Amino acid sequence: EDAEAAATAAPAEAPGAAAAAEDADEDTQMFSPGELLDICEPCDVGERRRRLRRAIVGKFAYYRTLGLTKGRQWRQVVVAQRPVGESVPGGCVGDVEAAAMEEAEAREDAGAARSSSSRPPPRRHHLTVGGAVQNRWRCELHDWRGYCVAVCRAPPAEA
Repeated sequence: EDAEAAATAAPAEAPGAAAAAEDADEDTQMFSPGELLDICEPCDVGERRRRLRRAIVGKFAYYRTLGLTKGRQWRQVVVAQRPVGESVPGGCVGDVEAAAMEEAEAREDAGAARSSSSRPPPRRHHLTVGGAVQNRWRCELHDWRGYCVAVCRAPPAEA
């Protein structure tokens, strides 16, 4: 009986098969065709890399804010490449936030060659999820020591 049970048992799965089965809901493509065109629009290679970095970091920041590590729909989340206008509420980082960031950077950059005055100020970008602009969400993109840092802020009810 044990031999028959062993013979009828399902074959062993490959090591990566279980991981693939768990992430069946995960989107296999990171960008939609329209988003790729927007990323690849500039002729300058450096600007294209910055746009690609902003897009990837923004998507990860959004899902990290929600706490999702599986089943992410990458193409549904788009961080606008152009910052919102300064006249838009939240379009420019407030004076209090800017002063706090400069103070923290001054402490961290005590011996750094690059001063905070040469660094572009962080700007908020539109976050689009499922084709709808999320007006209550904030997505700030910072240039910090050559790295792109995204800060996504959700309304308390959604985070």
